[in-house]
Amino acid sequence: MHYLVQRVSCERHKVATVACKFWAKHAGMPGNTAIRKHWMGALLPEMSMLIRSLMDQMRYRPEHAEHLQRVVGSRCGAADEMPPPSDVESFANLRNVATVAFEHVARVYPVELVCATFRPLLERRIRSDSWSEKEAAILALTAFTQGAGTPLTMCDLYPTIVPLVLDCYDDPHPLLRSVACLAMPKLVGRRLPGVKDPWSRVLIRTAVATADACAEVRRTALRALSSLLAYGTPSTGRSGGVSTQTARLIDALDRAGRCDMDPETQCAYFECVSHLVGRANDSLTAADMDRLIPPLVAAWKSQPWNPGVTKTGRSVVEPDLGIVPLSVALGTVATYAKSLYAPFAESVFKKACADIEGCVLVFLLSFDRFKRWAY
Repeated sequence: MHYLVQRVSCERHKVATVACKFWAKHAGMPGNTAIRKHWMGALLPEMSMLIRSLMDQMRYRPEHAEHLQRVVGSRCGAADEMPPPSDVESFANLRNVATVAFEHVARVYPVELVCATFRPLLERRIRSDSWSEKEAAILALTAFTQGAGTPLTMCDLYPTIVPLVLDCYDDPHPLLRSVACLAMPKLVGRRLPGVKDPWSRVLIRTAVATADACAEVRRTALRALSSLLAYGTPSTGRSGGVSTQTARLIDALDRAGRCDMDPETQCAYFECVSHLVGRANDSLTAADMDRLIPPLVAAWKSQPWNPGVTKTGRSVVEPDLGIVPLSVALGTVATYAKSLYAPFAESVFKKACADIEGCVLVFLLSFDRFKRWAY
């Protein structure tokens, strides 16, 4: 047990990644009572080191952070994409696996046992002068909330912690702004003692961050906003949480749409558009649709229904980042916008018919060649 925990903090990041994967995938509570008792007896003395090591591995390495901060573009121009250093992908993988491992530990093991170490570390590190230590503490809070929720053992801490995370939306460091966008959607919509639910503030601040100068902040904000628009509700349960902010959300998405986006970020952006239409359809106008929908229709029309393939047989166009998610977004808009979708319906219908016709022709030709080969 000591070896498995010790390897998490190994300086060789490949070894540390393998160790984190163990705790992420295979460290569940044994079902057999006798085995569970033996396992917990061996783990208890190591739990403090395990949690501390996982939180340490969530910190950005300088090379990784520097690369993400260099990928910065103007709100109307293309991003300055720099090739990543050779170890950046490995560093990013270790950080992600350590986060998943901590979420798993928080979900599986008794919350009092986890909080005995996590809580004092969180209280100290979230106030750190080191931006990377503070960012990792907020990331750990996000993973803990995903795994364990908001247990009673943490409740008296939230009135202090939540304002500190909210302040990061305005922090000069882009990666602290990014982690605020990631963390706060996990904390809103919950009844936290001593904390007034900042639902509206988080919704708007996350939307504003979708047009941030840093591409990493924009990516994180768009994914977070998509989740908020799709599933988020205020702790009061009122459905007006989105519809009352429609105008400000449209302005924010309009600005974000002018920023440079990679295919994955573009899909997240159009998910936000479709979820906004679904949640606020009663308060949308034709002018609002003209600001948001033409880029979606244009992006969908630009996608081939039959993407080319390489010599190895792999598709040149990734379906999960192309026509499939754009079609889903467009379908959501058509379903909920109703008559407001009418101006766009004819051109979409023509393209859909042409795609279906092309697909049928290819199928018939392929079937004809198969028959000739068979006979």
